[in-house]
Amino acid sequence: MADHTILCVHGIGSVESDPNWDQPWITAITNGFGAPASGNNLEFVTLAYDHIFEQFPVGTPQYVEAITELIASVAWQAVTDPFRARAFGLPDLGKYAGRWYAGMVVQWVSEPDLRVACRQALAAEIERSNPDIVCAHSLGTLLCYDLFTQDQQGPQAIEGRVFITLGSQISNTFVRAKAWGGRAPMISAIKWYHLFNHQDQAFTAEIQEPGVANFEEIITDSPAGHSPTNQGGSPGYLDHPNTISSVWHVLAKQPDKTIAARAIDLVPVTPPPPKRRALLVGINKYPDPAHQLEGCVNDVYLMSSLLQESGFAAEDVRIVLDERATRDAILERFRWLLEVERDGNAETERVFYYSGHGGQIPSYGVDGKVDHLEDGLVPVDFDWQKCNAITDRDLAGLYTQLPYDTEFLAIFDCCHSGGLVKSMHHSIRTLPLPDDIRHRMQFWDKQTQTWKNRDFKPLIHGLSKEDQIAYTGSNGATYKLGRAVPFRTANSQEYDRLRKEHGHCGPYLPIVFEACREDQYSYEYADGSIKNGAFTYILAWVYRSMRKQSKDPSYENLIHRVGAELKKVGFNQTPQLVCPQKIRAAKIPTGTN
Repeated sequence: MADHTILCVHGIGSVESDPNWDQPWITAITNGFGAPASGNNLEFVTLAYDHIFEQFPVGTPQYVEAITELIASVAWQAVTDPFRARAFGLPDLGKYAGRWYAGMVVQWVSEPDLRVACRQALAAEIERSNPDIVCAHSLGTLLCYDLFTQDQQGPQAIEGRVFITLGSQISNTFVRAKAWGGRAPMISAIKWYHLFNHQDQAFTAEIQEPGVANFEEIITDSPAGHSPTNQGGSPGYLDHPNTISSVWHVLAKQPDKTIAARAIDLVPVTPPPPKRRALLVGINKYPDPAHQLEGCVNDVYLMSSLLQESGFAAEDVRIVLDERATRDAILERFRWLLEVERDGNAETERVFYYSGHGGQIPSYGVDGKVDHLEDGLVPVDFDWQKCNAITDRDLAGLYTQLPYDTEFLAIFDCCHSGGLVKSMHHSIRTLPLPDDIRHRMQFWDKQTQTWKNRDFKPLIHGLSKEDQIAYTGSNGATYKLGRAVPFRTANSQEYDRLRKEHGHCGPYLPIVFEACREDQYSYEYADGSIKNGAFTYILAWVYRSMRKQSKDPSYENLIHRVGAELKKVGFNQTPQLVCPQKIRAAKIPTGTN
């Protein structure tokens, strides 16, 4: 009798044309377990599904359009980071845009009957072979996750088992928007190991679930790219050293017991995160002296004092300032910030505050042309490459998965208008666009003999004018911070259908305070010799004043009062509140520890 039965589900590509496709998997996993020396007796079973895809025709105009959209979901990285980006060049387009790669993913996303047939085949194999480990690659991860989350029998199909995903498209923006309605719920596996390689070009994406005890992402960076096993002398997903130490060696322990009996070992018990946490970022000392600010560090200390007056413990408020506020440092702390209890019973408050420069970056589509803009935060190591900015694509994978009862407030005292103006009294918190970056956003109008801003296609169709401005900017083509636009590409009718079908409300959206409108600047204010952001200074003053009057303000009332006070003292900036409509009138939490 086998100690472990492992179901192997292959990925995209004409895998089944090789009848021995599973042999490299078996070798890698067996070696990883250290079998038979470790005492583990392993049994392997496989699922064949290519024949199911052959039963469904492809080639409609909608299918071609969807392939372009899928490819564009990763092409945004193409001009940023040649070492980390899963970006496409012309040779890659010839391979990955074909039938066996993008074609199969799009076919599966687009054909409901195909998805049903795949779920049925997978469920039948799990019932037949009763595996305790399900190991899936690429498209196979979609088939498995679809069964485990969208089918009535799915939760039982994975309960008591370990799920291992490699080269997965589960959290790809196109797939997550079209297949899951923008939200990818957790599954009831004992443990889910997600193997991720930054050099994998096949539409893969990280899955980030801070605070989820039964989920663990294992980074397996390697030139082997999408390959499950060793390719050209570089380790693949299954034989990568990190996989061996963090997955196979863990599962190989105590071979005489079942995985279900060892669940307590696979899911470590950790104390729950506190109810309240805050991350505050302030940057004055940018490398270029012409871009340095004066009030951002003061802003951070002002916000910290305000939060501690409102019940946040000092040890649960983290700050990162000036030269320490690199992109990686901010994102690492952001993951800490969003660790929350996931049992649905704990009300949680999280605050992310940023004071510094903002920027707006032109971004490329799959055809190598600029087709949208991205608002971003400017860390100290920013250099006008998107890989060194912090855009919503960096944050959305984390916040969109938060439990719906979380109170997450994001406050941005910066602007994205693209200019820099200084005077004796005011500094503006946005970087000037370099001429070559500005050129990407403009075209020469030969009729008027002037430079004009390019027109871009809307990112989301079917929005009202008010919602378009709030979520994708006045041009309809801007990825704005905190809006989860990458996970909502469907029109309003289709989006609502998907949310209802999958039984959720779509991606979690934070409550966003912004210092000004998109066509305005965020200014610094001098209170005597002390500098602060004008928005932050007035926000703290108004909030404290209302609390002293025993008035617990709503989000909407607070931002309205701050705007009125900014106008009184002569600042032409109108702070913005963006959040779900039902939250606007809600009272701001004012609990104490």
